[in-house]
Amino acid sequence: MNGRDYVALVRLSDKADRTLADVGERCDRVPPASLPGLLESGRIEFFAAPAAMSAAQWADLGRPGDR
Repeated sequence: MNGRDYVALVRLSDKADRTLADVGERCDRVPPASLPGLLESGRIEFFAAPAAMSAAQWADLGRPGDR
């Protein structure tokens, strides 16, 4: 598991109360051994990058003056 693939749903900290990840941040600084337990407990979730839009989808959005 790689922390970059997960996002924090709550503030995550170490025993010294140093922030490892704030809400919405990726878990880069979280020790990999901690990730399975955090995922199971619902404190982190898999980060799914938004899919890229196709040219047809962009065209369908229209231009600001078109509305």
